[in-house]
Amino acid sequence: MSKDLLKDIKDDFFHRVIFEYLYKEAEAVVGEMAARQLLYKVMKDSSKEAVNKYKDQLTKVVDPNKPCESFKMIYKTFGINEVECEVDGNKAHLIIRNCPLPGAYDIEKTGRACIVMTAIVAGMVEAMMNKKVYLETPKVRFGTKDYDILVKMKKNIVMGDPHCEFEAEIVKP
Repeated sequence: MSKDLLKDIKDDFFHRVIFEYLYKEAEAVVGEMAARQLLYKVMKDSSKEAVNKYKDQLTKVVDPNKPCESFKMIYKTFGINEVECEVDGNKAHLIIRNCPLPGAYDIEKTGRACIVMTAIVAGMVEAMMNKKVYLETPKVRFGTKDYDILVKMKKNIVMGDPHCEFEAEIVKP
């Protein structure tokens, strides 16, 4: 059996668990909002632990004190290369163009692909910057009230916008 076939099966398994079954099954058991919170928490914590495991290696190529470098690295990990980022003082403005996740994993536009991606980003940011992230979207808020970084979703492809856009502010240096 070829390694490529085994990798394809493994990748398909993880995609189905993450983007299809985890959210759908949690929603059936605990409801939509609790399912969103659970998916966010599981993905954020998993991402954070993964980055912490490789943090020494990552900090050799990405400066955690330069948020735009961290954001672009995170999105590049998932094949998203069109990321614009500007920092002004304690605020960052982030635009993600041509994100393939909603089209590939969220045809019904439930927002689950966006929850997964924002959770992964939040976990990686928390690990790289040692700061807690709180995310506000038009529908729901994610994270702890005791946060260091406030992220506000301004635009979203799933909501019909041409791209995704976020504003992040470090509220506790």
